[in-house]
Amino acid sequence: MTDHSHSKDYLMICRAGAKGLHNQWAVPAEERNYDLLISAYSPDTPKPTDDDVMFEFRPGAKIAGYMELFKAHHELLSKYKYVALFDDDILCTAEELCELFTLADSNDLKICQPALTHDSYFSYAGQLKVPGAHMRYVNFIEMMCPIFSQKTLFQIMPLYSMGYEVGIDLIWCNIAYESKKDFAIIDSVPVQHTRPVGRLKTTNGFEDGRDYQDDIVACRRIFDIEKFPLASYEIRTERGKTFDSRLSIFLRSLSMFNATLKTEQTRARAVAVGAYLFHTLFSPRMNVPLSMHPTARQKFQEMGFQYG
Repeated sequence: MTDHSHSKDYLMICRAGAKGLHNQWAVPAEERNYDLLISAYSPDTPKPTDDDVMFEFRPGAKIAGYMELFKAHHELLSKYKYVALFDDDILCTAEELCELFTLADSNDLKICQPALTHDSYFSYAGQLKVPGAHMRYVNFIEMMCPIFSQKTLFQIMPLYSMGYEVGIDLIWCNIAYESKKDFAIIDSVPVQHTRPVGRLKTTNGFEDGRDYQDDIVACRRIFDIEKFPLASYEIRTERGKTFDSRLSIFLRSLSMFNATLKTEQTRARAVAVGAYLFHTLFSPRMNVPLSMHPTARQKFQEMGFQYG
């Protein structure tokens, strides 16, 4: 990889393939508040022409590849206030990315992500944009496009060495959790997820009978954590008002049903949105502070986590 002295407060890293959208972020350095590192998993990945962009070839699966990258560039990562790890099928302008970093930093968020546009493919309906909302404080951030504070990234980094390609995102918020305003979905800067979920299952090692659910169940079992849904603790509107009651959050989230009309998967999307709204009204809003959990503390020590 061509080495560049860091010049920004923020770093965007993307594990990118031949059809990746990563070059959208490679605008001239003076037009962005972040440095850019493209980690290609395919030899056919287009290389940005901007000399200020860091580029490397690192074949392999997504999460395993990130862990190898973290080991190779540990010192580089330590120079940034926030680090984003975006999939290569996220449609988001450089200007929008700049704004996301600024909002993460100004709100002192540990982990956050942009909301998804209503025409996006999604894993969790709760990721979809809530019109009129600025951001939602939530209990869970998915691994599609997270933005980590430097301290939080180093805190949860051992999760990337576990050998699981999904499921670790169910754990990381519970490791870092201290308050209900640690994690947020930023609705005012939505991005589009352009490819169906699971298109790279084989590339990421899901073959010979191995399925996403296998990794998810294994992660939960290791940390002895129950399954609970994505939930919003509070909504902050674009006008600066805040709402934390279940009913207020439910009513402001009803417009998510617009997302059911944006693709051919109308019924499946409607079911997913309906389930999210049901949980908004009736399911526990919770995080499990795993650093205090006896089983998790033992596992943390084995994996290299440091707690007082």
